Amino acid sequence: TDTVGAPHRKVVVIENGIDSVRFHPGQRGDLRRRLGIGEDELIIGVVARLAPGKNIRLLIDGFRSAADHLPGANLVIAGEGSEGPALREQARSLGLGDRIHFLGAVADTAPLYPEFDLFVLPSLAEGTSISLLEAMASGVAVVATEVGGNPGLLDGGRAGRLFPSRDGAALAAALRELGTRTDRRTALGSAARTRVVTHYSHDLMVDRYLERYNRSAPLPVGSDPQAIGAA
Repeated sequence: TDTVGAPHRKVVVIENGIDSVRFHPGQRGDLRRRLGIGEDELIIGVVARLAPGKNIRLLIDGFRSAADHLPGANLVIAGEGSEGPALREQARSLGLGDRIHFLGAVADTAPLYPEFDLFVLPSLAEGTSISLLEAMASGVAVVATEVGGNPGLLDGGRAGRLFPSRDGAALAAALRELGTRTDRRTALGSAARTRVVTHYSHDLMVDRYLERYNRSAPLPVGSDPQAIGAA
């Protein structure tokens, strides 16, 4: 508000919402078969632009640190961007080329999230992350950096695991713990889904916009305020 000159009293924040019908817990598809991953093997996933701010490098390093404690675990990275070639080289140089899978850009991500056992968002900065909301709505246990809007989305850590930005050791520890605790992943996934449905659904977001527009728009002469509010 200091930059654009708008008074604080006129600023209203309406956070992103997600379609919690389209994004929901579902059955696994054929991703494991296509990638050669066993049905009982762990998939850690991320959906993000492969850009420096998403800090996928940290996720690959964290996965490497946790990999010895998670036999059969795989990292699936969906997205494309300027960091793509360097990240692929990083995976190869760490000897993880057969355990880290780059899907490239995915047009429809809804069927992808149920394939994940754990979703990780290692960003250096975030607002209200759409991919994080999508994973939560899909009932996936999530781990995310304690930056921007992430703590609010995850209810201070009650609907997902938070870790300090750039802290690779904390990320690796979270992967090791949750990678071996099916019960904990199930509980966090359920809490995440509930959090989205009750606070971040698409319908709630639309209602907040409509409420704000109805409050802000001047009423036409001779109009019925109750009728406009119910429209």
